[in-house]
Amino acid sequence: MFAAGELSALVVGSRFVRALAGTWLAESARFVLLKIAAVLPPELHERSGRTRIFAPLWDDAHGADFATRIDHLQAAIIGNQVLRLQYRDEAGGVSTREAEPLCLSFRGDKWTPRAWCRRCQDLRNFCPGRIDVSVPSGEVFAGTAAHSAAGYRRVGGASERDMG
Repeated sequence: MFAAGELSALVVGSRFVRALAGTWLAESARFVLLKIAAVLPPELHERSGRTRIFAPLWDDAHGADFATRIDHLQAAIIGNQVLRLQYRDEAGGVSTREAEPLCLSFRGDKWTPRAWCRRCQDLRNFCPGRIDVSVPSGEVFAGTAAHSAAGYRRVGGASERDMG
């Protein structure tokens, strides 16, 4: 069965996914926790309830909007959908861009979508809070060398360890 640390990792990881990873994955994480609880022997079930690392669930309009953004980005990544973005830069200037979303990275306190920006012709990190509008263009993109793990690491500083 599970060692104490492994069980804690499953519980804590599922709690963080529920809190931070959008509606689709949150619901899946909730079911994972229920399935784990259903098969645990009583002593491990009790131990899982004693795990004291929590992640807050945001049940307000802001939390729902953010979860919808994450779900939208994840669907575009899975489906290789080109997104048409209305994006604000740090100075508040607005531009329209087409982006090929490649992955979402979570770095301690925020999600960062990484995408091939057709306007810049380069990989870019986008701040979800500065994406004012994001709609699928109807186009599906094919993966290229720029879409590889090496490309992700080049733009975001991720290591092999971060990717798996």
